[in-house]
Amino acid sequence: MKPVLVILFIGVSHFLVACVDDANEHYNRGVGYEKQGDLYKAMTAYEKATRWGENHIEAHYRLGIVYLNQGKFERAIRVLRKAISLNPKFAEAHNYLGIAYQQQGELDDALEAWEMVVRLNPNLASSHHNLGSAYNNLGIDYFKEGKFEEAIVAFKKAQSVNPDLAEVLEDLKDREEFDEAVTAYETVVEAHDNLGNIYFNQGKVDEAIEAFETVIYLDPRHAKAHYNLAAAYSVENKKTLAIESLRKAVALEKNYVEQAKTDRHFDNIRGTPEFDEIITTLEDL
Repeated sequence: MKPVLVILFIGVSHFLVACVDDANEHYNRGVGYEKQGDLYKAMTAYEKATRWGENHIEAHYRLGIVYLNQGKFERAIRVLRKAISLNPKFAEAHNYLGIAYQQQGELDDALEAWEMVVRLNPNLASSHHNLGSAYNNLGIDYFKEGKFEEAIVAFKKAQSVNPDLAEVLEDLKDREEFDEAVTAYETVVEAHDNLGNIYFNQGKVDEAIEAFETVIYLDPRHAKAHYNLAAAYSVENKKTLAIESLRKAVALEKNYVEQAKTDRHFDNIRGTPEFDEIITTLEDL
């Protein structure tokens, strides 16, 4: 019996080696097709690679990206999860899994995936953008539903994704990384602005002022933040600061003149010579 067992073992070993070779061959073909822009042939090749090599991590990963690009989100989720099961520290796979979940409208799962990316690879710029945008969008949804406390938590998480992006921008040389960082930076600015609006609507004027001042620090030409800051200062009866901020807002965006005329938040400064000067000067232009 021993010779038979040895022969069987050798036969199985050769078969497994052949499977691996076939999986690699189909995978390499898929990479070539994908580079040529032929996603259908790439998908077919990657699918064969995953059948011949059930544990071929890269084949599952690349197949997931192809499915994602084709709008086959459920399939993308399935194969990306397989790649992650083979390598739980595969940050890029978690990143694309988050995108697939987001496209499916499964935001909680997307957030979980992107949070994992940030933990595994803090330098992956796109994950910071995705995670920040997701939290920001979640905050907007909460705000529309009247869930103000939940919105505040979401906006704060959006801010915390990468609070030092302003300093990081100058150090980035690669154009793609630069563009990703700029987008993420804009997400942080928007999150602060949203947070300020939440606080202002809740009557937490001091917190709103701090948020709007942060927006202006990050983006000095943010007309809406200057206008909102002017309104908050006016409510606090800080007339000089309110006039100064309103003047900056209308200098950046003249349409705010009409809004300021009837905005009840400016009741404390409406009728003052400085307020009338802002209104009449720009009306005459």
